[in-house]
Amino acid sequence: MDEDLQKLLSLAESIETMAAELYERYHDAFAADEEAAYLFYHLHVEEKSHVALVRYTSIIAKHGTASVRAEALETGPLQALHSRLTAELAKPAPATLKEAVQTALELEVTLGEGYVKTRLAAAGAATARLVASLAEKEHAGQLVTFAKSRHIL
Repeated sequence: MDEDLQKLLSLAESIETMAAELYERYHDAFAADEEAAYLFYHLHVEEKSHVALVRYTSIIAKHGTASVRAEALETGPLQALHSRLTAELAKPAPATLKEAVQTALELEVTLGEGYVKTRLAAAGAATARLVASLAEKEHAGQLVTFAKSRHIL
């Protein structure tokens, strides 16, 4: 497998792991609010499944013929997101549910856009499926629906 592709998949795995950790933290912070706790637990579980999907794609790519030119992959958007998640995890849990939902929504939108901007889908069928799964808008939609129901958006 191309070294640049491996680096990008490793970065994606790290991002998905950190997102799962952040949502677990939010779940714990708002455990007294059953609906909010469930939302963040659900997001945590989904992000963990994304980690497994990235790992699986990495295995497929190692044994396949996926190869891309170094200039074809753009890691900047994911590196910026990685830095943002690192910063969020270094902070204490948000004081309000509104803050947690807004942060999660910003991250989900940025995450989806970041995967598309990497041009990772061009590396082959396996990575195209990965990008389609990771760049979906379902999480953002769930957060917006929840925020509207709570009148915090």
